[in-house]
Amino acid sequence: MAERRDPGVFTRMRAALQGERNAATLAALRDAGTAVYEELTHVDADPDGATGWRGTTGSCSHALATWNAYALQTLGETLLDADDIDSGFVPPATFDLAWRWLGQVQPWLSRARQARSSSSYDIREELALPAEQTSWPAEPVTPSHLRGLLDAEVRLRERAEYSVFALDKQKRPPYADADMERLHQFAAIAGAAADYARALTGAVREPTTDRIAVVNLRQALSGWYQIGQLTAFPKLLRDLRLPREHARFDLSRLPGGDRFDPWCLTDEATLSTWQADPAAVHALTAMWQADPDPAATLQVRAEIDQALADGAIVRVFLPGKVTCFHRCPWSSIYEVRRAVTIAGRRFGMLQQFALDVSADEMYWGRPFVRRLVLGPFQINSPAPR
Repeated sequence: MAERRDPGVFTRMRAALQGERNAATLAALRDAGTAVYEELTHVDADPDGATGWRGTTGSCSHALATWNAYALQTLGETLLDADDIDSGFVPPATFDLAWRWLGQVQPWLSRARQARSSSSYDIREELALPAEQTSWPAEPVTPSHLRGLLDAEVRLRERAEYSVFALDKQKRPPYADADMERLHQFAAIAGAAADYARALTGAVREPTTDRIAVVNLRQALSGWYQIGQLTAFPKLLRDLRLPREHARFDLSRLPGGDRFDPWCLTDEATLSTWQADPAAVHALTAMWQADPDPAATLQVRAEIDQALADGAIVRVFLPGKVTCFHRCPWSSIYEVRRAVTIAGRRFGMLQQFALDVSADEMYWGRPFVRRLVLGPFQINSPAPR
């Protein structure tokens, strides 16, 4: 373990002024997590295929737990490498994310060691698998976080794709052919998302393309994380449901694009009413002009549209046939029929929500508003005359 230099008084002062946090704890977690590489040597030293289709529950459990620990360690390492942990301090967003990733390594390492010590150990008896990765950078994503995600994707993809190749070469029971085909399809989905993200980051860099790249990187990394588990424990393939591709908005629908529709956020049932109101037209125009990141707004809209198409949410009517939120852009009100994640937020069955996008508070020096507002909603009282 390398000796770390004292950051010095001036570095400490700068970090305090910028609200940065001491990275010593993260460095210790990262160093402790390197124990995963020893477990990887045991997984790789398996020339006879003790894992895979012919593996015992213990050997498959060991490979799966080791993979998850490795993936989380990789995410944490690449994030810290991209954010210059050697300075001794990191931004709060980096600290919180690295803490979540690196803090999960030890529980997986513990299970890997247990599985390596017992051929009858079955991790499925304890955990719902394959596990999902739910910790991601907060938006807007910083350039260093984007670099970290890109570096992590390269490392995880290489190992996950080889695992798919190796599993496909093993002798398997006839009923597993369809499982293998779906695994290849899953890998294709993850690979396509990663390639698209990398192409975007190689173009002219600006917030819109970075945001779209991150959406695709999250899909790719989530895919590789689960694919590594599925190749380690192929019996999990029987229940595999391929993920639907993440909702993506059409770039031509951005302001200035040839398909831009300023009313795309407005409730369809009351659309004509608002379009006939000059004050509403003025308010909507001002909202789009003030939006610092219209790509983020349209991405949320795309995710809502996908949830509607999937039947996970429906538009609802309040008493008196009220269907929209109370202020510009007058979003529909939705109710959840099946648990769903939109804009990184998980909504449970029968929850109501609406999209609130507004520049109203900027007059008072507050930031532009882009959020999903939870119900239940009430009908506004008529304004006094």
